[in-house]
Amino acid sequence: MKIIIEDINGNDLCSFCVMDPDYLQEKIIFSLEDCNIADVDTDDDGDKICRIQLQNVTYTIFGEMIG
Repeated sequence: MKIIIEDINGNDLCSFCVMDPDYLQEKIIFSLEDCNIADVDTDDDGDKICRIQLQNVTYTIFGEMIG
């Protein structure tokens, strides 16, 4: 499963793959804070994609507000 993190405006910030999506759903998804699941979809290869969107103002790597 691929996880995509996006800012409050829907811009992709980063992504990573999870080898055990069952663990992710049991342990992590139900304890999200300051973010929510924006979308769960399947790509052309049949792999799941989960988009997690931040709910608060986001910062650049240099600490400047961008949202």
